[in-house]
Amino acid sequence: MMEQETHPFTSRKKLPHEIPIWIDPSAETYFITVNSLPRGTNQLCAEATAASLLQSAVYRHESNHWFIHLWLLMPD
Repeated sequence: MMEQETHPFTSRKKLPHEIPIWIDPSAETYFITVNSLPRGTNQLCAEATAASLLQSAVYRHESNHWFIHLWLLMPD
């Protein structure tokens, strides 16, 4: 069994994922940011990874889970 690598981000507190009652999800705009480890390797913009991420976003948009206005991948 491989030993898990410890990162300073592993002790991050859990955030609630429920939508507060005062928010109307149909009227809100969300900005989602994703970081990955190791930092500085530009792995999200690699062709295969970017294609998988885009395919997932398109699926969620077409399934009416998300309503994407803009899709952007940027290097770390």
